Amino acid sequence: MTPSSRVRRLLTSFTASIGITMVMLVLSPAVLAQAADRTSSAAASQMTLQPKAAPAGNVTSAALVVGGNPFGCYGQSDRPHISGHYPDRVTAQGKTACTAWQPYEYVDSYLYRKDCFLFVCWWTQVGHESSSSQSWGAVYSHPNHTCNGTSSHRYRIESYHEVHGTDGKTYTGYTANEYDVPCG
Repeated sequence: MTPSSRVRRLLTSFTASIGITMVMLVLSPAVLAQAADRTSSAAASQMTLQPKAAPAGNVTSAALVVGGNPFGCYGQSDRPHISGHYPDRVTAQGKTACTAWQPYEYVDSYLYRKDCFLFVCWWTQVGHESSSSQSWGAVYSHPNHTCNGTSSHRYRIESYHEVHGTDGKTYTGYTANEYDVPCG
């Protein structure tokens, strides 16, 4: 086999791989659903916390999921941005709050950066922080990442929120938000 036929064979194989990958990316419902979930432009993603799902057959818990929590508790993820305190970092905030005192409030937030090579993109975890409290008010987490350049990347925060209510139930929820930030 001559060197030019090896190169031609390698290029043909590489081109076929790219074509198969593109078809999978274009036609995959999972990829389309993920893309739809990640297109948020709001400044904050907020939701009312719901009770944890009970085992199947427990009708009273299923009804509570529809009704929400009675304490005004909510979870929120603010969009990623350059830190006002540390200009070389991108940060975001996760928050769990209630309007009335609850025995336990918790937030666990992860910060991701979208990286791409040619047309293939993936999310890399670059920050994590969690916080809990057994006093009234709100708990905050601030995952952050130190920039290593000024190229723009899409950053995403995903937060898990949990409250142990005075009624003995545990209320949970997830929020997320993403934004393009000039931080490599």
